[in-house]
Amino acid sequence: MITDNPARRVEMPAGRQPQAVVWTEGRDEEWHADGVRPGVAVWLPAQLTEFLAFVAEDPLYPL
Repeated sequence: MITDNPARRVEMPAGRQPQAVVWTEGRDEEWHADGVRPGVAVWLPAQLTEFLAFVAEDPLYPL
């Protein structure tokens, strides 16, 4: 067994924080047109409600 954690001395470069964007109809159309989507996208409350209603009967719904 080692008594020290050598990974403690590793310095990682700072990563870029992804910028979250709202998933709008316009972004959806852009995604279908060019296949590129943002790294982090958030749904509007109405979109989340629609999704939860759609998956309500799925066995994994509680997750």
